[in-house]
Amino acid sequence: MLSPLLLSINWNPDPELFNLFGSIPIRYYGLLWVVGIGLAYLVVRQQYRDKKIGDDKFEPLFFYCFFGILIG
Repeated sequence: MLSPLLLSINWNPDPELFNLFGSIPIRYYGLLWVVGIGLAYLVVRQQYRDKKIGDDKFEPLFFYCFFGILIG
């Protein structure tokens, strides 16, 4: 029979991925936000180029959406 200690999971991960220059902590959550926003930028920009819509309409829209996400 297994002891109760082996049947439980102690879920306590370290939220820091690494420290930049020894003093700036880089956390998983922030890194995933940056990756998500960056991938969204690339995907939507590619869609705009496929539909031949100019960058003059895409760039302001992206920045408004970015600041809306950041503030919201």
